[in-house]
Amino acid sequence: MKRTNSIFGLIINIAANKLQNDSTVFYSQLPAEVKAFANNYFPGRAIAFIENEGIAYTLTFDDETKVTVNADGTWQEMDYSNEAELISLLPTNITASIKKCFTDAKIVKAKHNAEGYVVELTNAICMKFNCQGAFAA
Repeated sequence: MKRTNSIFGLIINIAANKLQNDSTVFYSQLPAEVKAFANNYFPGRAIAFIENEGIAYTLTFDDETKVTVNADGTWQEMDYSNEAELISLLPTNITASIKKCFTDAKIVKAKHNAEGYVVELTNAICMKFNCQGAFAA
């Protein structure tokens, strides 16, 4: 019985490791568009961890900034970065609206999808914008 439990435990560990390792990706395995995105927006920054999430890749940099990028090089989400990097990814009319309404707040997180943008600020306010950069309900 003890031997059966040991073998069963070993099988579970192998399966768990296989599932966990399937989502880990090396830089050399990234699509060229994802590499170009990382090099353009984060030049010289070290990537600590890369995870494959189906059609997207989450890049975790050495300062814990996380960016989720589609295989075509378009970004979906960015979390915990310096504000200048977030601003460089957002349309100028969105950043201008934020600065006009909240002069002291900084952008700490941004999401982008087919419906538009969601931006989170240091003052815990979350703002939604359509694809054209206008406020959305």
